[in-house]
Amino acid sequence: MTVAYAALGAALAVTLGALGAVAVARTTWGRRRVGWTAARGLLAVPRGLHEAVWGLLLLNVLGLDPWVGVLAIGIPYGAVTAKVFADLLDEVPRGGYEALLAGGSGRGSAALYGLLPAAAGGLLSYSFYRLECAVRSAVVLGLIGAGGLGYQLSLSFSSLRWDEVWAAVYALAALCVLADLGGRAVRRRVGEPRPGAGNGPPVTGS
Repeated sequence: MTVAYAALGAALAVTLGALGAVAVARTTWGRRRVGWTAARGLLAVPRGLHEAVWGLLLLNVLGLDPWVGVLAIGIPYGAVTAKVFADLLDEVPRGGYEALLAGGSGRGSAALYGLLPAAAGGLLSYSFYRLECAVRSAVVLGLIGAGGLGYQLSLSFSSLRWDEVWAAVYALAALCVLADLGGRAVRRRVGEPRPGAGNGPPVTGS
């Protein structure tokens, strides 16, 4: 259940982040700073609440529904991912993008072919970083009643079964390591540099 929450929540976050990045990137707004500032301000609302708070709010609305864990991870992480994706797109060299615009392409097509390939490594790296964070968040949500590894950890704490507590801690560490190794394997397969070399993602715990 923990893995399912983490995987689905991270997938939702990346999807929302990709869509939201278009709305908050400087490239989209051009010189219209008022619109860009307003879009960034709206994005700060879901980003400002921790996933545990989202979990508590959604538990009151949806009850003990499996979607509580997925949405509680996907909504705030999606807002954070949108901001980071937009920053990555805005920081890549713009020569190809501007050449496509000059040739008559629309902003969307120019961004797709002129910016996305150069930012792909950073986008991929950050997506897997979010998956690793989602594993930890899924455990936190379990502590508030969403089920999974966190719920078992809570039960073990309350019954003072320290062997089970440590087993849950080891399981959590193993899941985080597997997520990190999976991300590294995919990056090597597509020939992208490791984070921190070139245009790797910024490290943020938000």
